Amino acid sequence: MVGTLTNEGFVPKTQQEILAEIEAEQLSEISPLLDVSSDSVLGQLNGIYSQRLAIVAELIKIAHDAFDLDAAEADRLTSLGKLTGTVRRGASYSFVDTSVTIDSGTLLESGTHFAHVLGQPDNRWTPDEDFTAPSTGTFTVQFRSELVGEFQANLGTLSVIATPVVGWTSITTGQYATLGRPPDDDATLRARIDEKITQSGSSTLEAIKADVLQVARVESVSVTHNTTDGVVNGLPPHSFEILIYDGLPPVADDDEVAQAIWDTKPAGIRSVGSSSGTAVDADGEDQIVAFSRVGVATVWLEYTLVTEVGFVGAEAVVEYIETECNRKFGTKPGADVLALFCRALPLDLDGVIDVTVFKLGLIAGPESETNIVIDSRTLARFDVARIDISVVGGL
Repeated sequence: MVGTLTNEGFVPKTQQEILAEIEAEQLSEISPLLDVSSDSVLGQLNGIYSQRLAIVAELIKIAHDAFDLDAAEADRLTSLGKLTGTVRRGASYSFVDTSVTIDSGTLLESGTHFAHVLGQPDNRWTPDEDFTAPSTGTFTVQFRSELVGEFQANLGTLSVIATPVVGWTSITTGQYATLGRPPDDDATLRARIDEKITQSGSSTLEAIKADVLQVARVESVSVTHNTTDGVVNGLPPHSFEILIYDGLPPVADDDEVAQAIWDTKPAGIRSVGSSSGTAVDADGEDQIVAFSRVGVATVWLEYTLVTEVGFVGAEAVVEYIETECNRKFGTKPGADVLALFCRALPLDLDGVIDVTVFKLGLIAGPESETNIVIDSRTLARFDVARIDISVVGGL
């Protein structure tokens, strides 16, 4: 035998263990005087055979571990993931919206024309799609990183035109980039497979939601459903609707969203929505799957802060407010924006001793001090570009 099957898995024997067993059996079955030393002909043959058997033992272990989620690696883990419908994901691009000043008719070609982050000439970005200016002016154009992965483009930093184009005069960013995703390593893929197995056999709404949340650049998912024989809240009988948020403008792949829904949804129950993608079923046939994207309420905030020595700085305050407000209100459609929560956030940070003025609203220059009511199909979202901080005292 070249190994032992235990409760912990297959344990292969080493070449030395195999060689010792061969020599012992030869001395027992043929003659105790047999010369099995490494210098003898028989000893050299034994060495060759034991080496080959040790290789076979390792191959048996690899084949055995290929079906063990905790032990499978590389291509074996990739194949194991396919059994659960979990595909090893490659890296994705980073995205950011830019303000491009450009003359009428000027063409910016994706993959040909680039800008780079100030002081980082290797951190280059290109239009996600070809863009031709319909007139002379400043336009919002989505750029993606030249390479896949996590690339930063902070507020106002993507400002250097790397490949000059006649008619393209400037570029800047009014927000932070949405970071791309690194490729799945074994640990990440193993965790995704494990999550999929945990959900196996389940077509619950929570399972569908969990699958859609795994799609690249989907930040928020909510589910509504109608199990009755009549229309309820606009939903047809026996249907469900997936509502996703994937950035402004939307950046998730429609087909990836559709596939995630199709893989988990219950048989015979249809999905509805204003968007759709194409999924591939078990027979290789295309299936159109509907879903919706939530409406987005862009919230504007204005603060006047009283500070003291040790103040963390306005930029840190803005970033903290954006993160906490999106965490509190920006993941569930219909979550009203609570004015008191937003107003109090700067007080969590060093050097802020008071908030003397606070305004919020859905347009620039907000005037309200009261809660913002958000309807059930809309998501409130916050961005550093829409948070204004004025500072008095201290510094």
